[in-house]
Amino acid sequence: IRWIETKPSCVNCRIIWGKKGEDPPCNTCAIILDDENIDVAKVFFSVRHHVVIHEVSKDKTYIDLDVRAVQAAMDIYGVHGVKNRERVYEKVRALFFEQGKEY
Repeated sequence: IRWIETKPSCVNCRIIWGKKGEDPPCNTCAIILDDENIDVAKVFFSVRHHVVIHEVSKDKTYIDLDVRAVQAAMDIYGVHGVKNRERVYEKVRALFFEQGKEY
């Protein structure tokens, strides 16, 4: 996920490789997402900073993904079907906890 945000633009990449007289290595650079994962990526990028803080005790709190933000994003992007919405939510939440260490 971090790579998608920081990769160079395809236009600039083609210009750079064109100046070298070579074709750009698009087949090794592009990430092709499954249809379901396209929804996951769109929702994740729009909600990854929407968090709630739960205070467990005086000395203990934890951060969780705001489920309302995920639901709103799925509505905005038109993610339909109960199973599909559940699966997208599960994947977005898994990405949040996997990538959240970097934020």
